[in-house]
Amino acid sequence: MSIDYTSRTVLITGGASGLGLSLTTHFLAANATVLALDISAESLSSLPSKVPKPTAHASIPSRPTSSVSAAISSWIDGGAGRRLDVLVNNAGISDKMDPTGDCDLDMWNRQILVNTTGPFITSQLAVRQFLKQEPVDGQRGVILNVISAAGLHGGRAGVAYTVSKHGTVGLTKSTAAFYGPKGIRCLAIMPGPMLTNMVKDENHIKQFHQEGVAMG
Repeated sequence: MSIDYTSRTVLITGGASGLGLSLTTHFLAANATVLALDISAESLSSLPSKVPKPTAHASIPSRPTSSVSAAISSWIDGGAGRRLDVLVNNAGISDKMDPTGDCDLDMWNRQILVNTTGPFITSQLAVRQFLKQEPVDGQRGVILNVISAAGLHGGRAGVAYTVSKHGTVGLTKSTAAFYGPKGIRCLAIMPGPMLTNMVKDENHIKQFHQEGVAMG
């Protein structure tokens, strides 16, 4: 069954490469207007050649507050009747598989910033926008968080990534509990392993996963 997103707007973080590019392509094929945000200027510049139709896109820095807010405001203020319907928190980074004793503070802080604080900021902005909008079919908007098995188990990644993804799971549950009754759905999807440019050492990761399965 095909889904028609005509007149719907979807904002996707990390929307110009990997899973994000697939999501951008999917929603465009369903006739949505897509706002694809990405930290990589190179990926964004090549995006128009990879998708089936033109899409709005903007570069976001590692600290996304002002730029994401500006992207949402620019879209909403750009025409009468515009709204935000779906936020996909897809952007994320992996760690070096370092356990607690080996993880340095810079790695820890960057994982939390990108994988947990980033989705919190975009979710907060989306929730505030959703609450301004009139419901459509009883719904004001949807937040879709891309999580990981590392957010449910202890032996699938290094400590920094594991904690950051546990945080995103908590963000999903809390947002769903507080805003579900107000017509805002917050969901999570957990894709299987994917070979993207975020994954540098496939053999290392494969070995780590095999060793961690029995324990976590």
